[in-house]
Amino acid sequence: MGSKLIIQALDDIIPLYDKDEYPTKLVKYIERLYNLSSSKITLKQEEEISRYHLCSILAIEKFNGTQDEVLPDPLIDKIPLAPNKVNKLLEQFKFEIFTGSRSNTPQFMTTPSRRSSRLNSLQNTPTRANNINSSKINHEKKLVNSEKIPLKNVSPFITSTSTSTTPTRTILKDQSSPYLLSPSKSKNLSTAQVISFCNKFHITRDITTNILKSFKNLHNRIKNEWALLCGIVGTVYLRINEKQLDAKIGLRQRFIDKLHLLQNGGLLKKQMQHWINLIENLIKNEKWIKMLEIEYNYSKNGILQTEQYTIGNMIISEVKFSSQKKLQYLDWKANLC
Repeated sequence: MGSKLIIQALDDIIPLYDKDEYPTKLVKYIERLYNLSSSKITLKQEEEISRYHLCSILAIEKFNGTQDEVLPDPLIDKIPLAPNKVNKLLEQFKFEIFTGSRSNTPQFMTTPSRRSSRLNSLQNTPTRANNINSSKINHEKKLVNSEKIPLKNVSPFITSTSTSTTPTRTILKDQSSPYLLSPSKSKNLSTAQVISFCNKFHITRDITTNILKSFKNLHNRIKNEWALLCGIVGTVYLRINEKQLDAKIGLRQRFIDKLHLLQNGGLLKKQMQHWINLIENLIKNEKWIKMLEIEYNYSKNGILQTEQYTIGNMIISEVKFSSQKKLQYLDWKANLC
């Protein structure tokens, strides 16, 4: 039963793994981590279901640091917990398991390289020369482990000043949650991601080009690039489709829900309106936005203004709702009198 749960957890966090079976060492290590964490860490009922996922992430990190085979970076999209909660629990697991008693912490057996195996075969007697060779091997391993690996997914809107400041995987490990974010949830968005996001809202090519320009101009001012993109797309979409959104109750909120569903920046639904209003104030005076307003006869009824107008309108005497049937009723009532 435990092995099935481990396989299911691995399927969730490394769906890009292209082999039929997971390494036996990895599965056994996850099981040992699970048993050890169960004895040391008590989780809430809603968190317990994610224990195998948490142990699998930690095991993959250890596995990639000790074995010849490199597994894909783990994703957290399918873990049944909020991302910030996953981060906190992983930090707790690391502290409780790896910084505690070293004798109880499970370790991977490192796979010897060809060079080291040849050297080990020569080490039949503990001579001074052999000791020097072993120290050289350890030194070389440290150099290999500390070797900088450039990241592949770098935002096209970030210009590097020099090759020495290129972001590396080693630097990322000092950040809060390096291996937890899938490429789609990466903080830095690529041009293809921006275009794909605009296409999901059926935004035309010329408008998408202007969105890219504004995104490039403002990405240094807004820390969360997904918040910036959602704000720009929301501002544009509400100008293009104002009449359709106002024609039916609930369509405007449905758009906000869709915007929240498609974004991968960890934004809360209640924050979407805030970001749209904030970004709207930053770009509303740009020429292409003004041209959109003229082309689509935008009446400047943004989300914030509309909600402020409707709050409490059921109890304010100045606001009255009318329809054709209501008017007919009033005429009939006046004729009776």
